[in-house]
Amino acid sequence: MTRVAWVLGVLATATVVAAAAVWLRSSPGPADLRQVVLRGEGLSITVGEGWTLTGADEAVQYADRHGRVTARLRGPAVYGEGACPGASRAFVGFPTGSAAEPAAAHTALVARWAAAVAGGPALGVPPAAAGGGWLRTDVTLAVPHGPCAPDRARLTVVSTASARGTASVVLVRDLDVPGALSDEAAEEVLGSVAPLRSQLP
Repeated sequence: MTRVAWVLGVLATATVVAAAAVWLRSSPGPADLRQVVLRGEGLSITVGEGWTLTGADEAVQYADRHGRVTARLRGPAVYGEGACPGASRAFVGFPTGSAAEPAAAHTALVARWAAAVAGGPALGVPPAAAGGGWLRTDVTLAVPHGPCAPDRARLTVVSTASARGTASVVLVRDLDVPGALSDEAAEEVLGSVAPLRSQLP
């Protein structure tokens, strides 16, 4: 996932490559930590070695050829930072929560992120799997060509009811490239997602 580093607030004057994932950061990120818990939108995620926690004023986002943001995560954790200049091999975080009920919110979120990662309308997105109060969608997408870009990426979105409506987690990871996050490691991260006690509906 190639990301161009810009200071927040400068994006409007910058040229954005169509469907590129753009990493906005205002300062150097912290060092890798053995285990980090991210909290946001009523959920928590635990990540371990190889992940870097970014700041609340940083974001990973996709923009179209006109510079319009199509998908964004603020303060995500990134995996394999520096795999290519300005790039990492995976990121995970919390999109802004939705007031809609989980099925509708999840479907809309998956469609938006799949289109952003694929660089256009994504075909063949499977229906969500449901269980234990959670919705989950996994889809493998062809990625637009670019410097250090993989041929394919895996998008996973999990959602659940929250005190404010629906809370979700988005994980995007490169496939079939050196240093990619393994399936097993991805499942460990996704298996760690849990609601914060104070945010239970």
